[in-house]
Amino acid sequence: MHCEGDVLRAFSWSNGQLSAQPVMTGQNVLAAHGATVSISSNGSDAGIVWEIDNTNHDSGGPAILRAYDATIVSNELYDSTQAGSRDTAGQALKFTVPTIAGGRVFVGTSNELDIYGLLGN
Repeated sequence: MHCEGDVLRAFSWSNGQLSAQPVMTGQNVLAAHGATVSISSNGSDAGIVWEIDNTNHDSGGPAILRAYDATIVSNELYDSTQAGSRDTAGQALKFTVPTIAGGRVFVGTSNELDIYGLLGN
């Protein structure tokens, strides 16, 4: 979970217990509603933390899909504003969660379903 007004925090899990303190923190502070994250990986390699930033919800602006390196959550790998209008998501919708399946990331917005994947696939 990426809490409202806070940064993404990563905790460790050992012997059935969650660490009391985060082992790593991100850099992006999310405003209204924060985000619920989803995780993808290639087996035990290439973990990615995905979240939908809905900060623009109240203004009617687009959602922003963000991806972070799961081993270093301060390393943002991608966000849907980086390629101009090509990757712009639909209108932000509160409490949406990215869904990952078949090498694609699905983002539900208030006016469309956006599907992200590698170009050419």
